[in-house]
Amino acid sequence: MKNKKDYNVEELANDYKRAVADYRNLKRRSEEEKEKIIKLANERLILNMLEVLDDLEESLKHLDNAEGVDKVVEKFISKLENEGLDVIDPKDKDFNPNEHEALEITDGKKGKVMKVYRKGYKLFDKVVRPALVAVGK
Repeated sequence: MKNKKDYNVEELANDYKRAVADYRNLKRRSEEEKEKIIKLANERLILNMLEVLDDLEESLKHLDNAEGVDKVVEKFISKLENEGLDVIDPKDKDFNPNEHEALEITDGKKGKVMKVYRKGYKLFDKVVRPALVAVGK
């Protein structure tokens, strides 16, 4: 039979081990949350920049000689990609309501994206702007 003193030491040791495990879990969760916040901190700014990118890409369609502007657009896209932005390219793929927003149902393969009206984007695998598409019926 254990005496009272031995039981308290064993109980304190178990309490200590639990406290250390809790601290490690808290530290790990805090680090994960910090990384997530840092990754997504620029989301609002990037969303605003996407509007500018849309305008630049639209202007390229109307310029006869867009040699300088297209280089600026490429550089702009490259900088956004360096910040974790990825284009959602849904053309000819299955409609995915998590990444696409259907504006129109049109002739074509059922459930396939037939036309892209506006590009969609992900920021570190989070959809920040769904692609606007026409879906086949």
